[in-house]
Formats: sequence, structure tokens, C-alpha cells
Amino acid sequence: LHADPNIRRVKIQQNQNQFQILVEKSILIQTINWTGLSALSKSEAQDSFGIKEGDLFNQDSVIEAAEKLRSNYQEQGFLNAVINVEFPQNEAGNVDLNVQVNEGNLTRIENFQIRSGNPELNRDLA
Repeated sequence: LHADPNIRRVKIQQNQNQFQILVEKSILIQTINWTGLSALSKSEAQDSFGIKEGDLFNQDSVIEAAEKLRSNYQEQGFLNAVINVEFPQNEAGNVDLNVQVNEGNLTRIENFQIRSGNPELNRDLA
């Protein structure tokens, strides 16, 4: 039972002359639902997120994955992107991830200037 990744914990209890084996099932991510995707495809978002359906549920890993996806959006120019993840438990005792993406506006640089204390460099850059 310990080799089965779907088993979280096995505990043996003894009551007088009887032994009882208690098996605690691991919580799996059953489905991942995406909303708000526009700049990235579902496949690109999933690759960046790094968690897939059937993985063991770990809340810290889900938070890290959401941050990784947000960083990816920021690298693409969506500096105000917000990623919200809910993980309700379903009837099977597993969780469904609901990933809501609010990309915000694409940030574009219209103009920038480089100034130097070197007048010759300033002339060359103009």
C-alpha cells in the first residue's frame, strides 16, 4: 500500500486481539478549469502552470504554480496580471482547480530616453 501514490497514509491499530488497517487516500487534482485566457492558449497556460489533472493535491504547489503563471504573464508584458485559484473538494473526495486569469492590459513602452553625463554620448544617442 505504501508504494501506491493514491494512498496518503496507512495506519495499523490494535484492539485487543484484532488489528485494524486504516487507509487514508491521497487527494488528487481531478479537473482543472480555466477562465480568462486570451493572450496565452490553454496549452501554454498549462505548461507554465506546471500542474496537471491527476497530480497529487498540494496547496503550496498550487500557490507556487499560480505565481509561476503570473510571472509568465508579466514577462509577456501583462504587468498587472492576477491569477486566482480555487480548489473545491468534489464528490469523489478529490479537488477541482478553478484557475481564473485576469490578464489586465498589455504594457507597451512608447518612448524611452538615455541620458548621460557624457555630452558626446548624448549626441550619438540622439
